[in-house]
Amino acid sequence: MKSTVGDAAIIEARAKINLCLDITGVSGGMHLIDTVIAPIGLCDTVTVKVSDTIRVAYTDGRRYQNDTALKAAKLICGAYGLKGADILIEKRIPEGAGMGGSSADAAGVARGIREVYGLPDIPASILIRIGSDVPAMYAGRPVRVRGSGEEVTPVEIKRYMGAVVIPDYGISTAEAYATYDRIGGDKADIDGFLKGDSPAANALQRAALTIKPELEVLLKILKEAGFSQAVMTGSGSGFIGFTDCPGLYIKAKEQLESFSLADRGIRAVGFDTERICQRTN
Repeated sequence: MKSTVGDAAIIEARAKINLCLDITGVSGGMHLIDTVIAPIGLCDTVTVKVSDTIRVAYTDGRRYQNDTALKAAKLICGAYGLKGADILIEKRIPEGAGMGGSSADAAGVARGIREVYGLPDIPASILIRIGSDVPAMYAGRPVRVRGSGEEVTPVEIKRYMGAVVIPDYGISTAEAYATYDRIGGDKADIDGFLKGDSPAANALQRAALTIKPELEVLLKILKEAGFSQAVMTGSGSGFIGFTDCPGLYIKAKEQLESFSLADRGIRAVGFDTERICQRTN
Protein backbone atom coordinates (compact mmCIF):
# COMPACT_ATOMS: atom_id res chain seq x y z
CA MET A 1 0.00 0.00 0.00
CA LYS A 2 1.02 3.62 -0.42
CA SER A 3 -0.08 7.05 0.71
CA THR A 4 0.98 10.59 -0.07
CA VAL A 5 1.48 13.20 2.65
CA GLY A 6 2.40 16.62 1.30
CA ASP A 7 5.23 16.03 -1.14
CA ALA A 8 6.19 12.66 0.37
CA ALA A 9 5.21 9.15 -0.71
CA ILE A 10 4.86 6.68 2.17
CA ILE A 11 5.19 3.09 1.01
CA GLU A 12 4.51 -0.14 2.89
CA ALA A 13 7.41 -2.34 1.74
CA ARG A 14 6.01 -5.78 2.48
CA ALA A 15 7.93 -8.89 3.41
CA LYS A 16 7.50 -11.96 1.23
CA ILE A 17 7.19 -15.67 1.76
CA ASN A 18 8.19 -18.38 -0.70
CA LEU A 19 5.33 -20.87 -0.67
CA CYS A 20 7.27 -23.24 -2.92
CA LEU A 21 10.79 -22.95 -4.39
CA ASP A 22 12.69 -25.02 -6.93
CA ILE A 23 16.14 -24.62 -8.47
CA THR A 24 16.13 -25.42 -12.17
CA GLY A 25 19.76 -24.90 -13.18
CA VAL A 26 22.63 -22.44 -13.40
CA SER A 27 23.33 -19.85 -16.10
CA GLY A 28 26.15 -17.33 -16.18
CA GLY A 29 27.05 -18.16 -12.61
CA MET A 30 23.49 -17.45 -11.41
CA HIS A 31 21.14 -20.10 -10.04
CA LEU A 32 17.88 -20.30 -11.94
CA ILE A 33 14.77 -20.63 -9.81
CA ASP A 34 11.07 -21.37 -10.10
CA THR A 35 9.12 -20.13 -7.10
CA VAL A 36 5.79 -18.83 -5.87
CA ILE A 37 6.11 -15.65 -3.81
CA ALA A 38 3.38 -13.92 -1.82
CA PRO A 39 3.56 -10.64 0.12
CA ILE A 40 2.47 -10.65 3.75
CA GLY A 41 1.41 -7.99 6.22
CA LEU A 42 4.78 -7.48 7.91
CA CYS A 43 6.41 -4.46 6.29
CA ASP A 44 9.08 -1.79 6.45
CA THR A 45 7.96 1.81 5.92
CA VAL A 46 9.72 3.70 3.12
CA THR A 47 9.21 7.47 2.94
CA VAL A 48 10.39 9.19 -0.25
CA LYS A 49 10.65 12.92 -0.97
CA VAL A 50 11.93 14.85 -3.98
CA SER A 51 15.44 16.18 -3.31
CA ASP A 52 18.43 17.69 -5.10
CA THR A 53 20.59 14.79 -3.88
CA ILE A 54 20.20 11.08 -3.23
CA ARG A 55 20.17 10.09 0.43
CA VAL A 56 19.02 6.96 2.26
CA ALA A 57 18.75 6.90 6.06
CA TYR A 58 17.24 4.49 8.58
CA THR A 59 15.21 5.47 11.62
CA ASP A 60 17.41 3.33 13.89
CA GLY A 61 20.64 4.79 12.49
CA ARG A 62 21.87 1.58 10.89
CA ARG A 63 24.21 1.63 7.87
CA TYR A 64 24.89 -0.91 5.14
CA GLN A 65 28.12 -1.30 3.21
CA ASN A 66 26.13 -2.39 0.14
CA ASP A 67 22.75 -0.69 0.52
CA THR A 68 20.17 -2.09 -1.90
CA ALA A 69 17.80 0.82 -1.27
CA LEU A 70 20.56 3.29 -2.17
CA LYS A 71 21.40 1.25 -5.27
CA ALA A 72 17.72 1.42 -6.29
CA ALA A 73 17.58 5.19 -5.85
CA LYS A 74 20.74 5.76 -7.88
CA LEU A 75 19.69 3.45 -10.71
CA ILE A 76 16.18 4.84 -11.05
CA CYS A 77 17.21 8.49 -10.75
CA GLY A 78 19.94 7.88 -13.32
CA ALA A 79 17.64 6.03 -15.71
CA TYR A 80 15.04 8.81 -15.67
CA GLY A 81 17.36 11.82 -15.35
CA LEU A 82 15.99 12.78 -11.94
CA LYS A 83 17.83 15.12 -9.60
CA GLY A 84 17.46 13.01 -6.47
CA ALA A 85 15.40 11.57 -3.64
CA ASP A 86 15.48 11.77 0.14
CA ILE A 87 14.56 8.38 1.58
CA LEU A 88 13.86 7.32 5.17
CA ILE A 89 13.29 3.66 6.03
CA GLU A 90 11.81 2.20 9.21
CA LYS A 91 12.87 -1.45 9.44
CA ARG A 92 10.63 -4.24 10.76
CA ILE A 93 11.43 -7.15 8.44
CA PRO A 94 14.14 -9.36 9.99
CA GLU A 95 17.36 -9.81 8.06
CA GLY A 96 18.69 -13.16 6.89
CA ALA A 97 15.27 -14.78 7.35
CA GLY A 98 14.33 -15.41 3.71
CA MET A 99 11.67 -12.70 3.77
CA GLY A 100 13.17 -10.31 1.22
CA GLY A 101 13.81 -7.33 3.50
CA SER A 102 16.41 -5.51 1.40
CA SER A 103 14.55 -6.27 -1.84
CA ALA A 104 11.30 -5.04 -0.28
CA ASP A 105 12.98 -1.76 0.60
CA ALA A 106 14.43 -1.41 -2.90
CA ALA A 107 11.01 -2.05 -4.42
CA GLY A 108 9.53 0.47 -1.98
CA VAL A 109 12.09 3.04 -3.09
CA ALA A 110 11.17 2.37 -6.74
CA ARG A 111 7.47 2.80 -6.04
CA GLY A 112 8.09 5.91 -3.94
CA ILE A 113 10.22 7.62 -6.58
CA ARG A 114 7.64 6.69 -9.19
CA GLU A 115 4.94 8.29 -7.05
CA VAL A 116 6.64 11.59 -6.17
CA TYR A 117 7.91 12.17 -9.71
CA GLY A 118 4.78 10.95 -11.50
CA LEU A 119 6.66 8.33 -13.50
CA PRO A 120 5.16 5.46 -15.47
CA ASP A 121 5.57 1.96 -14.07
CA ILE A 122 9.25 1.07 -13.55
CA PRO A 123 10.08 -1.74 -16.02
CA ALA A 124 11.55 -5.06 -14.95
CA SER A 125 14.63 -4.33 -17.06
CA ILE A 126 15.59 -1.64 -14.53
CA LEU A 127 14.36 -3.44 -11.42
CA ILE A 128 16.36 -6.62 -12.15
CA ARG A 129 19.56 -4.55 -12.18
CA ILE A 130 18.91 -3.68 -8.54
CA GLY A 131 18.48 -7.28 -7.38
CA SER A 132 16.99 -10.58 -8.49
CA ASP A 133 14.03 -10.41 -6.05
CA VAL A 134 13.16 -6.76 -6.74
CA PRO A 135 10.81 -7.25 -9.74
CA ALA A 136 8.75 -9.73 -7.71
CA MET A 137 8.66 -7.48 -4.65
CA TYR A 138 7.66 -4.51 -6.80
CA ALA A 139 4.68 -6.45 -8.14
CA GLY A 140 3.02 -6.32 -4.72
CA ARG A 141 0.91 -9.45 -5.27
CA PRO A 142 1.35 -13.24 -5.49
CA VAL A 143 3.62 -14.07 -8.41
CA ARG A 144 5.50 -16.95 -9.97
CA VAL A 145 9.15 -16.08 -10.51
CA ARG A 146 11.40 -17.95 -12.92
CA GLY A 147 14.90 -17.69 -14.31
CA SER A 148 17.20 -15.37 -12.41
CA GLY A 149 14.26 -13.27 -11.22
CA GLU A 150 13.36 -11.48 -14.43
CA GLU A 151 10.34 -13.65 -15.34
CA VAL A 152 7.53 -12.50 -13.05
CA THR A 153 3.98 -13.72 -13.70
CA PRO A 154 0.94 -12.91 -11.52
CA VAL A 155 -0.74 -16.05 -10.17
CA GLU A 156 -3.93 -16.84 -8.31
CA ILE A 157 -3.33 -18.76 -5.10
CA LYS A 158 -5.59 -20.16 -2.42
CA ARG A 159 -6.20 -18.14 0.69
CA TYR A 160 -3.40 -19.31 2.95
CA MET A 161 -3.35 -18.50 6.67
CA GLY A 162 -0.30 -19.22 8.73
CA ALA A 163 2.76 -18.01 10.56
CA VAL A 164 6.43 -17.41 9.94
CA VAL A 165 8.71 -18.54 12.76
CA ILE A 166 12.05 -16.78 12.81
CA PRO A 167 15.08 -17.60 14.98
CA ASP A 168 17.40 -14.94 16.37
CA TYR A 169 20.02 -15.67 13.71
CA GLY A 170 20.08 -15.56 9.93
CA ILE A 171 21.36 -17.68 7.06
CA SER A 172 23.72 -16.32 4.41
CA THR A 173 22.09 -16.64 1.00
CA ALA A 174 25.49 -17.19 -0.63
CA GLU A 175 26.33 -19.95 1.84
CA ALA A 176 22.94 -21.61 1.31
CA TYR A 177 23.42 -21.77 -2.46
CA ALA A 178 27.05 -22.93 -2.12
CA THR A 179 25.91 -25.73 0.19
CA TYR A 180 23.13 -26.63 -2.24
CA ASP A 181 25.73 -26.92 -5.01
CA ARG A 182 27.61 -29.40 -2.84
CA ILE A 183 24.79 -31.57 -1.47
CA GLY A 184 21.76 -30.85 -3.66
CA GLY A 185 18.18 -30.48 -2.45
CA ASP A 186 14.63 -31.75 -2.77
CA LYS A 187 12.72 -31.11 -5.98
CA ALA A 188 9.72 -28.79 -5.74
CA ASP A 189 6.77 -29.24 -8.11
CA ILE A 190 5.60 -25.67 -8.71
CA ASP A 191 2.87 -26.54 -11.22
CA GLY A 192 1.56 -29.23 -8.89
CA PHE A 193 1.58 -26.85 -5.92
CA LEU A 194 -0.39 -24.20 -7.81
CA LYS A 195 -2.96 -26.84 -8.82
CA GLY A 196 -3.21 -28.10 -5.24
CA ASP A 197 -1.82 -31.51 -6.19
CA SER A 198 1.66 -31.25 -4.63
CA PRO A 199 2.90 -30.09 -1.22
CA ALA A 200 5.04 -27.05 -0.55
CA ALA A 201 8.77 -27.69 -0.86
CA ASN A 202 12.00 -25.70 -0.93
CA ALA A 203 15.08 -26.93 -2.78
CA LEU A 204 17.33 -24.92 -0.43
CA GLN A 205 15.90 -26.36 2.79
CA ARG A 206 18.33 -29.27 3.01
CA ALA A 207 21.25 -26.86 2.58
CA ALA A 208 20.00 -24.55 5.34
CA LEU A 209 19.47 -27.48 7.72
CA THR A 210 23.02 -28.62 6.98
CA ILE A 211 24.38 -25.17 7.80
CA LYS A 212 22.22 -24.80 10.92
CA PRO A 213 20.85 -28.20 12.08
CA GLU A 214 19.08 -26.45 14.95
CA LEU A 215 16.60 -25.03 12.40
CA GLU A 216 14.92 -28.44 12.52
CA VAL A 217 13.18 -27.30 15.71
CA LEU A 218 11.24 -24.70 13.70
CA LEU A 219 9.78 -27.39 11.47
CA LYS A 220 8.90 -29.41 14.55
CA ILE A 221 7.17 -26.41 16.15
CA LEU A 222 5.02 -25.75 13.07
CA LYS A 223 4.06 -29.40 12.68
CA GLU A 224 3.23 -29.77 16.37
CA ALA A 225 1.08 -26.64 16.14
CA GLY A 226 -0.98 -28.45 13.50
CA PHE A 227 -0.32 -26.55 10.28
CA SER A 228 -1.00 -28.71 7.23
CA GLN A 229 2.15 -27.53 5.47
CA ALA A 230 5.53 -26.41 6.82
CA VAL A 231 8.51 -25.32 4.74
CA MET A 232 11.42 -22.89 4.73
CA THR A 233 11.00 -19.49 3.04
CA GLY A 234 13.72 -18.28 0.68
CA SER A 235 17.18 -19.37 1.78
CA GLY A 236 16.14 -19.26 5.46
CA SER A 237 16.33 -18.87 8.34
CA GLY A 238 12.56 -18.37 8.57
CA PHE A 239 10.07 -21.24 8.23
CA ILE A 240 6.39 -20.95 7.37
CA GLY A 241 3.47 -23.07 8.48
CA PHE A 242 0.18 -22.58 6.66
CA THR A 243 -3.20 -24.00 5.73
CA ASP A 244 -6.19 -23.10 3.57
CA CYS A 245 -8.63 -24.22 6.30
CA PRO A 246 -9.73 -21.35 8.61
CA GLY A 247 -10.74 -23.70 11.43
CA LEU A 248 -7.42 -25.51 11.37
CA TYR A 249 -5.60 -22.17 11.29
CA ILE A 250 -7.35 -20.94 14.43
CA LYS A 251 -6.41 -24.10 16.32
CA ALA A 252 -2.81 -24.03 15.05
CA LYS A 253 -2.46 -20.35 15.93
CA GLU A 254 -3.68 -20.98 19.47
CA GLN A 255 -1.31 -23.92 19.82
CA LEU A 256 1.60 -21.85 18.51
CA GLU A 257 0.85 -19.10 21.03
CA SER A 258 0.96 -21.68 23.84
CA PHE A 259 4.58 -22.56 23.04
CA SER A 260 6.00 -19.30 24.53
CA LEU A 261 8.34 -18.96 21.56
CA ALA A 262 9.70 -15.55 22.57
CA ASP A 263 11.27 -17.15 25.64
CA ARG A 264 13.20 -19.41 23.25
CA GLY A 265 14.46 -16.57 21.05
CA ILE A 266 11.94 -17.32 18.30
CA ARG A 267 9.69 -14.70 16.73
CA ALA A 268 6.33 -15.65 15.22
CA VAL A 269 4.55 -13.48 12.63
CA GLY A 270 1.07 -14.37 11.44
CA PHE A 271 -0.13 -13.92 7.86
CA ASP A 272 -3.24 -14.20 5.74
CA THR A 273 -2.62 -13.93 2.00
CA GLU A 274 -6.18 -12.73 1.33
CA ARG A 275 -5.75 -9.62 3.47
CA ILE A 276 -2.96 -8.11 1.40
CA CYS A 277 -4.19 -5.37 -0.92
CA GLN A 278 -3.31 -6.10 -4.52
CA ARG A 279 -1.39 -3.40 -6.37
CA THR A 280 -3.37 -2.41 -9.45
CA ASN A 281 -1.30 0.48 -10.82
